[in-house]
Amino acid sequence: MITPTPILFGEFSFKTKSAAERAIRRRINHYEKGDIVSPDDFLFFGELFKLHHEYEHKKGPGIEHIRVRRDFSGRRFFYIQRIDG
Repeated sequence: MITPTPILFGEFSFKTKSAAERAIRRRINHYEKGDIVSPDDFLFFGELFKLHHEYEHKKGPGIEHIRVRRDFSGRRFFYIQRIDG
């Protein structure tokens, strides 16, 4: 039997990748196009964003806020607004 690998980022911990994905979807589905995420979700998604392979480049001098947008298929995604615009 394979033991699932826990997913850890910041102070957040999930027993499995599936559990982390459900938590991420639950949080993002709370928002509509154009919404800026709450301070709690900013912390959550900010920590998750640190796992991105281009994190340092994309965050630049810092993140002002995280906004939810929709792609051409209607799926939600995050738009990172940096403090330098």
